[in-house]
Amino acid sequence: MTCSDAEFSASVRRTFQLAERIAPEVGDGVVPVWRDNRDGGRTLIGTAFFVERGQRSFLVTALHNFTNNAGAILKIEFLGMVWTLNEMSRRTSLADDLWVAEADADLQQRLRAINVPLLKRDDPRSCQFGTGTVLMGYPEDLSLPGAPFKPLAISTTLDLRSGLITTSSLPEPIIYNVADDFLSTVEGLSVMHRPDIFGMSGGPAFSWFCTDVPGSNKAALHYFLQGMIVSWQRRKGYVVACNAARIAALIAAH
Repeated sequence: MTCSDAEFSASVRRTFQLAERIAPEVGDGVVPVWRDNRDGGRTLIGTAFFVERGQRSFLVTALHNFTNNAGAILKIEFLGMVWTLNEMSRRTSLADDLWVAEADADLQQRLRAINVPLLKRDDPRSCQFGTGTVLMGYPEDLSLPGAPFKPLAISTTLDLRSGLITTSSLPEPIIYNVADDFLSTVEGLSVMHRPDIFGMSGGPAFSWFCTDVPGSNKAALHYFLQGMIVSWQRRKGYVVACNAARIAALIAAH
């Protein structure tokens, strides 16, 4: 049995409205990465996020946020406290452009106040599906001098164009088509203009899908960490992400 175009459109709208819940639910664990300025201000470098794996919490970001800013002291602020990333016990993967640090006891305790998403998928292939994806981070274009950094959520889809050639050398990369998408703040408020999304490197990508609720016309939303944003090819309209299974593998290797 097939549904009409009108029924399909209504279903799509309904599921995308459900997906708008993702950013508010996990947004507290997505933070800007910055360095201090000489004038006392902050310069945005990228984005980082927290995940939980095996009852341990980890901070994840892109390695190039460090290698592109050699000598810089990079920091995050979480619940009013500042942590210096350079001083954290970290593990890195050059091939995956990946930097991961385990939260210390103090940070672990503070993370209990928020919803930290689970890193559950070990097979790279199991990460490459879903109805849609929400990309989250802190674009440079939204960073105003002296003002708090502003987050952005982009609702998009996997890029399934045949013959797509990317500049990525990541193993098992995930590619997103950001030529046609929906933007919102972490609070779920709509954004009318898409800024350049440089600065979102190191931010999370959450894949989502819906299932029917038995005995109801409602749908249940499911989402999982799909990857970490690595690069944006603006002219070609796609984003490349490190596969979440590669994050799990780096954690397991130590």
